[in-house]
Amino acid sequence: MSPQAPTAGLALDEEVHPSAQECIDDGEIILLAVKPSALLILLVSVRVACMGIVVALGLLAATSDPSVPWDADHAIGAGGLIVVARLAWAASDWWSRVYILTDRRIIVRSGAVPQIQAMPLRDADCVDAGTTSAERLVGLGHVAIRRAPRAPARMAWTCVRDAAKCRVAILDARKRYTR
Repeated sequence: MSPQAPTAGLALDEEVHPSAQECIDDGEIILLAVKPSALLILLVSVRVACMGIVVALGLLAATSDPSVPWDADHAIGAGGLIVVARLAWAASDWWSRVYILTDRRIIVRSGAVPQIQAMPLRDADCVDAGTTSAERLVGLGHVAIRRAPRAPARMAWTCVRDAAKCRVAILDARKRYTR
């Protein structure tokens, strides 16, 4: 088990998320482990949920034709199935998602089928905090991590409660631990 250390005034949870431990190499120190807000489930599902509603309405409208082999219950069920399937997939992704800052790397563990994305701390030349319109509505933000100021974001910590403090923690760790 890897040791933990507080950084940048952000207290670590008493227990680091269990999935965080499997991402850590021997000797690495966890400086920060952040779980995104559960609102991530809704924010990433909005488009598909709207599509499910449109499908249900389209199928419902078609029920007026007597030759159509489904009824209103089937139409609503099809749209509901799309919405529920998307929410379940997003919930599975959220459950396994954790953002980790160590003394060596920045790590994102995510996905309904978990994947680990890591970047050496020394490569994080540009770290920005911001909000999308949807994040701003619910009081969340994101941290984009780039290799250079104009490069595309290599990784992002999305739907975090205090994006500005997470950014500062990454920058402080970079200054403190990279040579």
